[in-house]
Amino acid sequence: MASELERSYNRTVRVLAPLRALYDDMCTAAGLLKFMPQITRYRVTDNPDEARIATELTLGPVSWPVEGTLVVRRTLPPRELAARIDIPSLQIVVDGRIELEGTAAEETQLTFAATIRSAHPLVRRMRSQLTGALEETVDTTTDRIAILARQHAEAERRLANSRNQERG
Repeated sequence: MASELERSYNRTVRVLAPLRALYDDMCTAAGLLKFMPQITRYRVTDNPDEARIATELTLGPVSWPVEGTLVVRRTLPPRELAARIDIPSLQIVVDGRIELEGTAAEETQLTFAATIRSAHPLVRRMRSQLTGALEETVDTTTDRIAILARQHAEAERRLANSRNQERG
């Protein structure tokens, strides 16, 4: 039986958006995928928690177009989500967990922890590149969540203020 390479990484960011709104934005496959720019295409299945995905996986000098699945589970609403990406052609599985903690009325602390595993012979030899790909995925996803959620929350606040001024 082949040995399996495993790498883990996590990152915590402050998001200027309310916890419930942030959770609601990402608690389905389509919702979470809008924050993952590395996924180039996806199609949500009949189950809104599952999607077929496609991306280009680059490890060092080698790139592969790959397809797989993403499944989202609401493990502790509205505080925690789990997501799993499975890419069979490279025997890659990524298990992620997103934890949310409201730190103020309009602010949430988000922690994204992920573990990537592969038993593929070539991937196992590219340890540092696999770690780099995982770190890039977690970092770009958390950055995008922080930016887009802040913009969405600000737009919601402005819309509410505008409506209040029209009434008053």
